Amino acid sequence: MPGKEYPKNRNGRLCLQTGKKPFYIYNVKKNSIRLKTRIEKITLDADTMMLTGLVLNELISNSLKHAFCNKESGLLMITMQQNENGEELVLEVKDNGVGFPSGLYLDRSGRLGYKLIKAFAHKLKAEVVVLNNNGTCVRLYIKKYQVCSYS
Repeated sequence: MPGKEYPKNRNGRLCLQTGKKPFYIYNVKKNSIRLKTRIEKITLDADTMMLTGLVLNELISNSLKHAFCNKESGLLMITMQQNENGEELVLEVKDNGVGFPSGLYLDRSGRLGYKLIKAFAHKLKAEVVVLNNNGTCVRLYIKKYQVCSYS
């Protein structure tokens, strides 16, 4: 369907562009927090790209605001790839920051950022998994997504 494809922009380029903007917004010192990406080269439909871009922006912003306070350096990693059988797209944003406080139950926290992530995940028909081990790791398992092809 015309207009539904993200014109000639691979998800890797969008992820990298989305990943770098918050570094400028939050005034991150050069070379203090490294951004590492591993993005599979697939072209997704516009709806999936828009929603994953919004999720990425929220997760990266949260990481830059909270994960690296009182730390001189850190690592933020973004991974997006199809699983082995191609049935799911897995988006992962992971940092080696302070993690979130023990005893915090995100589902009951009422935090706006987490509500946004859950809302976007719902639109993507995605499962959200949050891990708190040597930093924070958030994974989205996106079950319904469209891969676009160009002729």
